[in-house]
Amino acid sequence: MSTADVDAYIAAQRSPHRETLDEVRRRILDIIPEAAAYDRNVGTLRFAVDEPLPATVIAALLAAKFRELEESGWSRHPAGA
Repeated sequence: MSTADVDAYIAAQRSPHRETLDEVRRRILDIIPEAAAYDRNVGTLRFAVDEPLPATVIAALLAAKFRELEESGWSRHPAGA
C-alpha cells in the first residue's frame, strides 16, 4: 500500500475516524520514521532478506510493542516475580 493509498483511505473516512487514523499514523511515524522506507502492509513491515533491519528500527518496534502491551495492562515485571 503506497503513501497515496493511505492518504486516500484516511481522507475517505468520516469524523472522528479520520482524525483518529491521522493521529495513529503520526504516532507510528514519530516512533519509527525509518519504517517509512520499508514496504508495509496491515500489521507487517517487509524488508529484503539480504538487508537486515537496522538496530534502531528493531529497538523502536520493540519499544512501541512494549508500550502497547503495557497500555493494555501487561507488565514486564509480573507481581511476585
